[in-house]
Amino acid sequence: MGFFSRRLPVPGEFPGREPEPEPEPAGGNGESRSLHRIAPASSPVGPDADGPANAGQDGRHAPPPPLTDRSKCPSRPHANEEPRIHLGVCVSSGEEVSLSLAQLERPVHIQGGTGERKTLILAHLTERFIALTDAAVVYVDLSEDQAAANYVTDAAKQHGRPKRLLSTVSEHVSAWFDPMKPIYPLTQDHVVQAKDYFMAALSLSHQGKHRFWGKVNDIAFLRAFKALAARGVTEPHVEDVRQELERTSRVVRKQDMVEALLEFEQLATQRVLYRGSPADEIDYDQVLESKMVVYLLLGVLLNSAAAGVGALNAWGAVSAAIRRKRRGLPPRRLILIIDEYAMVAHSDAYRLLVVLCRKFGITLIVANQSTQQLREAGNDQIVFDSTPTKLWMSPLQDDIEIIRGLSKETWKQRKGLSYRGLSISNQVSEFRDPTAERNDVLDTAFTPMEGYLIEFGRGYVEPLRFRFEPPWTVEQWAELGERPLPMREDAKVATKPSLAPTNVPLDNAAHKRRQDVLRKILVAAKDRESWEPKSS
Repeated sequence: MGFFSRRLPVPGEFPGREPEPEPEPAGGNGESRSLHRIAPASSPVGPDADGPANAGQDGRHAPPPPLTDRSKCPSRPHANEEPRIHLGVCVSSGEEVSLSLAQLERPVHIQGGTGERKTLILAHLTERFIALTDAAVVYVDLSEDQAAANYVTDAAKQHGRPKRLLSTVSEHVSAWFDPMKPIYPLTQDHVVQAKDYFMAALSLSHQGKHRFWGKVNDIAFLRAFKALAARGVTEPHVEDVRQELERTSRVVRKQDMVEALLEFEQLATQRVLYRGSPADEIDYDQVLESKMVVYLLLGVLLNSAAAGVGALNAWGAVSAAIRRKRRGLPPRRLILIIDEYAMVAHSDAYRLLVVLCRKFGITLIVANQSTQQLREAGNDQIVFDSTPTKLWMSPLQDDIEIIRGLSKETWKQRKGLSYRGLSISNQVSEFRDPTAERNDVLDTAFTPMEGYLIEFGRGYVEPLRFRFEPPWTVEQWAELGERPLPMREDAKVATKPSLAPTNVPLDNAAHKRRQDVLRKILVAAKDRESWEPKSS
């Protein structure tokens, strides 16, 4: 099925040229391409029974009211049609734009600058996945969006899905994750796999001009894991690896292995990587088995180790999906969403993940700000080639010509005046040019909520300019952002203002003696600085 109707030239628009017939749709069973109108559904936005205790009766931090009109977010398809997810409307025709779940099984790339509503689209897609599928969902939020965290966890609760929230913000109640669990038990036979796991997850296997440092990291991890296995440490923790890297640095020059050591020095300080209550553990084998929703709120702005925590969780989920397939267990789909993908994807392993994710039952959705970000990470071409569905919300610079290059050429007219001697004549010439006009792409780039839907793999489809329509109001989203996440009890006590008066005078004798001494010192200092003689 397509998502828009192709505009045909108006008869007489190009003199001497008849309108080209509309081509048959590519793929399918000869069915015509049409736009979908889908029935309404329920909303995940509503009162949260297990929300924070400080949601007062005045409603200041209460969840937004339920959305009554969810016709834009289908929960069931029409007869003989697969479920679809509403995105918005076509700018030119006003027809609905939607994506099928089958399309979203393939990798998806969302791109847009700051403030271009990438997170809104990710949150909307995540809620629809929770409602329409039985897949496990892992959302790696490197932009620390509190509204999205509340929205996704509310959706999980509404649809009866188990959920975990892991936050690197020290004041929040958080789940915990053991990043070493995927390499248990550590033996001499598994040393190389353990080394490769952390090199891939933390993007430490550099290429090009930094290849030397990648080899140094490789050797440092290999020595550390070999030493741990030789000592019989089959279940090492992050701190064990850090200590072993520290010991290795006394043999190898410390400056040569500073990157690997620094990564684990930082990770060892993260409380979310230390064992806590079993009820709060994020075990990705169990996440897949129980179809859990995991939200990772990672404050990278004030915590540089948060990106490493997110990368280890993402790779832990991927490794669990691969192990499950290799063991022949019943298939469980994993939907992995990474916001600000360019922060973690710097290794060949992430490039391979984009290409091979479907083989292991993984739906990968990545979002970043610009093509330049991916180019600096060496991922721009592989992401472009391997993501059949793209939503580009602020096409600027190179993206403008990319979109025009993906648009089929059409006949256009150029009009002008010709001067020959004293005569002036009108000239009309025809030329072929991409259907997507440069000015239209620029208008899209500077118009809020507008972008292009680009699709590969199902026959040619023209890049479609659409306007995203979120299923909530601006006020409702703002309320979600203001609603605090659950806080730890000790954090509440620490931030609670003191009610004791601060201007109560002190009457003890020691304080009076100190005040007398200080007064004499001040008088003596003033006498030394005075130019006037003392009176007798």
